[in-house]
Amino acid sequence: MELHLSNEILIYENSVENIDILIQKINEDLENNKLFFSHLIINGKDAYSDFEDKLMEQINTIEKIELVTKTINEFINDLTVSLNEYSIRAIPSIKQLTEQFYQSPTEESWGMLQDLLEGLNWVYSTIKSMCNMELDEYKENLLIIANHLEVELPNLLDAMESNDFILIGDIISYEILPQFEAIVSITEKTFQFINK
Repeated sequence: MELHLSNEILIYENSVENIDILIQKINEDLENNKLFFSHLIINGKDAYSDFEDKLMEQINTIEKIELVTKTINEFINDLTVSLNEYSIRAIPSIKQLTEQFYQSPTEESWGMLQDLLEGLNWVYSTIKSMCNMELDEYKENLLIIANHLEVELPNLLDAMESNDFILIGDIISYEILPQFEAIVSITEKTFQFINK
């Protein structure tokens, strides 16, 4: 089987033992060329996740594996689009959730709150991964948001633990919702800059 990396093609025997070597070569290529992993193309089919399992399953029939990468700027742009789209979708749900906790939260409200916590975790880790690279004004503004979320998340968890519905509503309304609105504003300004 052929492994197509950024600047070279390597040939390996189709064996399970070579999968770890393939993955190691892919990681070395990414690191040496300062690129980010996008996905693999295995025998012409895109594999965005569980690619190790897919390699194992198809090991006897694999002819060609292509590494698809992104530059730092492409990676940041993709994350920016994802942050923007997620935040735009989340804002109406966050407003609805706030109202539910100010009234009387239902089982559905608690489920939505759990979804919000998972979303906050994704937003926080996405911003942090972007900000691990060279900082500019855009990333510094996002980092302020991540730092604010880092402070408010324990407060929200404390309010949840004590079943203080009003405090939960206040934290969501006054601390979390404005961060999502700020993400939309910051990312859309970035899009205007990119599209000039």
